[in-house]
Amino acid sequence: MDTMAKRITTLTADRSVKRLLIVTSEVMEWNRSMISDLKENLIEEGFDSVVFDGVEPNPTTDNIEQGKTLYKAEWCDGIIALGGGSPIDASKVIADETNASLLITIPTTSGTGSEISPWSVITATDSNTKMSMCTRIPDLALLDPQLTITMPPALTLFTGIDAFSHAVEAYASTRSNGFTDGLSLESIQLILKSFSIAVKDGGDINARTDMLEASLLAGAAMMHAGLGLAHAMANTIGGFYHGSVHGWLIAQTLEAVCDFNRNAFPDKYRRIEPIVKDVMNQVGQMFEILGLTRDVLEKAHFNSIVEMSMANINSATNPRAFTREDLEKLLNSCFEWK
Repeated sequence: MDTMAKRITTLTADRSVKRLLIVTSEVMEWNRSMISDLKENLIEEGFDSVVFDGVEPNPTTDNIEQGKTLYKAEWCDGIIALGGGSPIDASKVIADETNASLLITIPTTSGTGSEISPWSVITATDSNTKMSMCTRIPDLALLDPQLTITMPPALTLFTGIDAFSHAVEAYASTRSNGFTDGLSLESIQLILKSFSIAVKDGGDINARTDMLEASLLAGAAMMHAGLGLAHAMANTIGGFYHGSVHGWLIAQTLEAVCDFNRNAFPDKYRRIEPIVKDVMNQVGQMFEILGLTRDVLEKAHFNSIVEMSMANINSATNPRAFTREDLEKLLNSCFEWK
């Protein structure tokens, strides 16, 4: 954290930034020492700071308003996001809507790649709809694998699935190109090498480094190439079931979507299909070890989920054209409905 605070000082040398809002999440209660260390190191570098820890796992428009209110009330002039994709996504919207002079992201998970992207996924409180928003590009992203070693196994699993799905869907996206393919393939290889190790032995710094780099590379690929139906369905369902875990939903959709899309880019899928099966087999084994089961969803939401998944921005770059019937079959194959 000390080195990070010094980097922040260097970045702000020509900016009048003195009071920073640290945006984080209540789920980081098990890791409060990170916030304390960051605040102390910022003081040593001449910065005041105030903490907003009201970001929910799937950040809402209410969370954004709460963060903006605190930012203004405390006369902040910059923002630091500390945590996973949820506080980072929320911080980008807060920074954009308050015209913050500075936005710095510090990821403590290896999943979203959100630390370098202008995109945020926010749930509308009044409609339970997940919105993909193009907001503020961070001024600086600081990545340290040491900050990820305290992630519990389940969180490591869910965030790792998300990173893997970003790489796979970006690789097969209709907007993919040589640049994004290189990012995606390197991310896929790093995850194949280190995913299960990071879940089983969180203190393995080499595995944590691989996963953090893989998340970053996949995030960069996704930012330029887009995603596909696995995210269109998972993001939609996440809006209906606010307490659901994004990586859990992705784990139930990714392989079925790859099977559906196989003929759209046969050469590409032949290249990654063995890795997808290998990684998803590992995921299945880890689900069993951790006692996790498939999600059961309500039939009453089925038609709305179909319609909203079809309209979701991620469906626009899915490599294979699809009909409503196709999507209904996919949803029925991925989830149980009661």
